[in-house]
Amino acid sequence: MKRLLSQNLIIGLLAIGFALILYYPVLNYNFVFDDEMVIVGNRVIRDASHLLNFFTEHTYSFYRPLRSLSYFIDYRYWRLNPVGFHITNILLHGLCCFSFYLLLKLWGAGPWIRLVALLIFLVHPVNIETVAYLSSRAELLGTLFTLLFLLSALCHLTSRRPLHLLISLLFLLGALLSKESFAIAPFLLLILKPHDSPGGHTNPRRNQRRIRIFGFSLILTGVFLAYRFILLKAPTNLRQFDLLLTYPQILIKLPSVLLTYFRLLILPINLSPHHPLAVMPLPSPSVFGVQAALLAGIVILLIGCRKAGRIPFQSGLWILIALLPVSNLYPMPRLLAEKYLYLPSLGFALLFASLCTGKTNAGKKRQIFLAGLAILIFAILTLVRQPVWLSNYSLWKNTSSDRPSSPLTLYNWGMAQFQSGRFDEGLKTLQAAEAILPGQPIILERIADGQGLLGQYDRAIELYLELLQRFPESPTLHLKIGFTYEEQGYPKLAAHYYDEARAMAVRTDTIQVQQLFSVYQELTRWREMGGGLTPATPLLENILALSPDDPDINYRLGQAYEIEERWAEALDCYSRVIDQTGPTAELLYRQGKSHQGANEFKKAMQSYYKSLRQDPKFYPPYFELGGLLAGYGEYEPAERFYRAGLKLKPDDYRAHTNLGSIYQFQGKYPEAIAEYERSLQIENSYKARYNLGFLYLKKLNKPERALPHIQEALHQSTDPAQKKKLKDALSQITIE
Repeated sequence: MKRLLSQNLIIGLLAIGFALILYYPVLNYNFVFDDEMVIVGNRVIRDASHLLNFFTEHTYSFYRPLRSLSYFIDYRYWRLNPVGFHITNILLHGLCCFSFYLLLKLWGAGPWIRLVALLIFLVHPVNIETVAYLSSRAELLGTLFTLLFLLSALCHLTSRRPLHLLISLLFLLGALLSKESFAIAPFLLLILKPHDSPGGHTNPRRNQRRIRIFGFSLILTGVFLAYRFILLKAPTNLRQFDLLLTYPQILIKLPSVLLTYFRLLILPINLSPHHPLAVMPLPSPSVFGVQAALLAGIVILLIGCRKAGRIPFQSGLWILIALLPVSNLYPMPRLLAEKYLYLPSLGFALLFASLCTGKTNAGKKRQIFLAGLAILIFAILTLVRQPVWLSNYSLWKNTSSDRPSSPLTLYNWGMAQFQSGRFDEGLKTLQAAEAILPGQPIILERIADGQGLLGQYDRAIELYLELLQRFPESPTLHLKIGFTYEEQGYPKLAAHYYDEARAMAVRTDTIQVQQLFSVYQELTRWREMGGGLTPATPLLENILALSPDDPDINYRLGQAYEIEERWAEALDCYSRVIDQTGPTAELLYRQGKSHQGANEFKKAMQSYYKSLRQDPKFYPPYFELGGLLAGYGEYEPAERFYRAGLKLKPDDYRAHTNLGSIYQFQGKYPEAIAEYERSLQIENSYKARYNLGFLYLKKLNKPERALPHIQEALHQSTDPAQKKKLKDALSQITIE
């Protein structure tokens, strides 16, 4: 027994180790696609008070309690560092491989079949999306719990222990709470029929226990589905492109979808995060007939595997059953996705392994060689494909080059361009998507976002208002209209729409309030990329009133108060964040800035010193302390702080200018000139030009050196008093 356990432990560690080695490059990848929404912008995974809501409410139109719970755990340890989230996905993939191996052992598969099936599943390129794409976590969790359910159920068949039955039902509940499509798990149990005896005779009592487990699991599944779709209700606000199809149109495309799935399992090339079947024309009757005939032939072939043996036949049935929930008999959010093949690929791996390593000795070496070659090719294809998932930009740039006429691909490519600060290019890409698929609300909304980013406020508001007529209860649209009005300089109109947005979010559910703040964060992040920032203070105050202890909302509101120079309110916000999350270098620095803005200079210095004690490599407090000390006439310590900060941030032109001023006050003119020159090499700043010009003119009596700096400073100056002083200096140089 101990030897068996140690063997299983070694195989489990090897499976997880191979998964980590194969997917090691993914650890350096960013959040992509829907990760930005369901993880980065998902406020509810950051607060333990929302744990119950995972099980009682939809999050972003989906009911995925265990996925949200796993994100919550990842966030507790890793915050928004994608490395931790990727480690979890890879570990789950390794655990699925190990559980699959154990299931095959109980199933009665031979050692070679188990090994080949495990490796094929581990390296199959079609599973890249499931492992590298963090939003696919539900597929990993659901598959793992399904395998554990089947393992526990098979244990009950042999042990007859009620505990194994109870554990199997708990695992089934875990699969259902991961994703409702795993409701097919009880039917997979029916096809798992290991030999009962060396002669292959069936055991009536074991069949009775199998039927009993199936009955209990079917009841549990029915209760869950009733809760999921009747009590919670299916969300009606899904606006994915794939739902443009009517149900009859989906059924007409069903053969195309299933044939594509079979092709991806057998020949995993031309992989893509978006297969544009939804927006392709419906097949003609003749094409539909050919596709239906091909599909029927594949089904007959899989069922015909019965002649090849028990395991090939059962693995063929596994593929067919696992494809049922993703065939769109009940419409899925996406018509076709590679992540939907994670569970079916287990059946494919077993079918491939059982056909390649049959019982006959004739040609067995050649079969094993072919299996090894297939594993190697699949592993290479997986490694080659992985870099596409590095970032949103790489993902959709690659996809758009393969599918330039797909509106969904163009939409996501435009959004990736927005996120990288390429607003002009992104707007053109979104307009191209809208030209292919006119009138799609989500594209129009993003076009309006782009127009707002580019300062085309009237066009943006006009488009938002058109959409608002179609979706009058949308808090997001009200938020964006308010945001645009504030950018345009109409604060009263902005406040009106902010109030409407907040009221609508509260009427919907508490999670909508958090999602509203996520939209605000997205807009402000884009504005910051473009060099601007809209505080949206009234909106943030409203949201904070609903979530007064939320540290991120307090932090954002503190920043908004800083922009408006409301230093006391900013200080209160930052102090609340410190109380809730503990002091960090960034928070103490912000606290110091608020004290400094309120002319509380000694308190500001204390906060800056605390900030440096928290993180000596955080450079901003060095510059602020240098400036304050210089203001007190303590030039030597001020000089030391500026030099320490410039070692960490050597390209800060303002710091070089201020250090030059400190040298100038001390009469160290060569050092001052050197710092001003370094500042001008980085940025043609007015202050450096002004100081350098008057240093040459007044202190060093070198008007010819002062002239170009005075002229450039005059060109940049907007202050009338400064302009007069610069003109007088120019007159003095001309006379001389």
